[in-house]
Amino acid sequence: MSSCWTARIDLPLAEDKEKKWKPYPLHKGKTRILDKLKCHVSVLSPDYSPHLPHSHADEEILIILDGEAELIISGSDSLENARIEKVTAGTFVYYPAWKYHTIRNSANSPVTYLMFKWVNSENNKDQISPIQLFNTSNHFPEMEKLFSTNKLFENKTTYLDKLHCHLTTLKPGGGYKKHKDKHDVAIVTFSGEIKTLGEIIQPYSVVFYPAGEKHGMRNDSGTTAKYLVFEFHSSRYASKIQRIINIFKKAFH
Repeated sequence: MSSCWTARIDLPLAEDKEKKWKPYPLHKGKTRILDKLKCHVSVLSPDYSPHLPHSHADEEILIILDGEAELIISGSDSLENARIEKVTAGTFVYYPAWKYHTIRNSANSPVTYLMFKWVNSENNKDQISPIQLFNTSNHFPEMEKLFSTNKLFENKTTYLDKLHCHLTTLKPGGGYKKHKDKHDVAIVTFSGEIKTLGEIIQPYSVVFYPAGEKHGMRNDSGTTAKYLVFEFHSSRYASKIQRIINIFKKAFH
């Protein structure tokens, strides 16, 4: 079972000029919410796509960290009649399960992107989720408060009762006390520094808090921090907690 973890991404990452696609694994594990969660960074060389549009059981989030790319969204494994979205650093896309997609680098320099992939044995089989695409640079909240958030989307998905996403702007001196959530949380930092889990987290880092793990955050630096947050909600965790409570009740009666 995964505990809290962090990973720093030291840009620029080296490309593989022969294979033209190089993955850098960051994490693979199980949480109280998800049967399987993978996280990796990839570098895609110019004039290359790793595969034709494909679909899979995993739900997926892809975040462009550096460079430019084309996201190809199709109704099949063909490029014919495919939708093409040109994206730059700071853009992310959520792909529901079984939606055909791929990425292509049509620029003159490498593109680096971060990816989360997950599946669950417990699922909402008939749930059809929309693809979500956002350029985060256009949505960060105004800096009126020490801690400001802006919700981007919140949907029920095939494997989650709720997938929630928001952007946060955290001024120096801002933060929140240690607490536990009933959902998994993934954070991707873009600028500034934050302190969490006893570490100083710098730009282009990933922080993951599993459900039930205590965590807090502060900005003790002199600059404003900006980061992207994903929350993975499921009644699965609440059901497990209730089963444990019921066991204790029976034991003491």
